[in-house]
Amino acid sequence: MQALYRVTMAGLMLLTGALSGRAQSLTGELTVKVPFDFSVGERELPAGDYVIKRYSDSPNLLIIQRADRSVTVAVYTSPLRTSEGQAETRLTFNEYGGRRFLARVRSRFGVFSHELAKTQAERKLAGISSARSL
Repeated sequence: MQALYRVTMAGLMLLTGALSGRAQSLTGELTVKVPFDFSVGERELPAGDYVIKRYSDSPNLLIIQRADRSVTVAVYTSPLRTSEGQAETRLTFNEYGGRRFLARVRSRFGVFSHELAKTQAERKLAGISSARSL
């Protein structure tokens, strides 16, 4: 467990440099650049610029849309506790055997913070390979 924690923290430190994000606190919208392909729900998404926002009628529903609007995914999430003083936007990905899954979205200044449920595919891969959080 402690080794997984160290890997998670090291992954988050690496992610800070690799993933740039900008939060727009008044709109509750994030604009992020993800430098690698990843999965959200059952969808595979290509690397690129994305806009992440909450659906106004359901605060636990996140809309993840490629900036060029070529891909849109809606996913239900669970809220996470966050500090209002959080200094940066952070996406956390779980990686299993080279496949990355979006796990958490935390916005700057605590506008929103959500955790995504593991999909069946992610749970299956987690059972057969070692996890690494980025």
